Amino acid sequence: MASLPLVWQGDSQALEVLRRELAVHGLEAVSGGRLLHVAAPGGKGQTLDALRPRLAALGLGPQLQLLACGDSENDRSLLEGAAIALVFHPPDQPPLQLTDPPPRHCLLRCPVVAAGPRRWLDAIEEALSQVGAVAPGR
Repeated sequence: MASLPLVWQGDSQALEVLRRELAVHGLEAVSGGRLLHVAAPGGKGQTLDALRPRLAALGLGPQLQLLACGDSENDRSLLEGAAIALVFHPPDQPPLQLTDPPPRHCLLRCPVVAAGPRRWLDAIEEALSQVGAVAPGR
């Protein structure tokens, strides 16, 4: 239901030891920007999958196109499960590379140079405009 963020200061060998120990307990460690997140496997994508039937029960069926924003490995499953995925990244680093989606599933995948909350909002509004959706409050 949640993840525990850690600041990892060990080397890659120690990280592999940690990952093996976590796996014994049904947990994994996934990089998330500057932090390491410890949680159950599946992460945000599994949560998205659990939300779909609840949204359908509210009358928001298959026509619902979900938009997700993320910036690191711990967002991968969420981004790959959304119809519209905005992948934020610093100007000096490449964006997270997502696997190719089935064509009918994906409306838009867009790398966005992250520059604070205003840039995130602008990118969301631009993405909604590109797919013909109306941004809230517009």
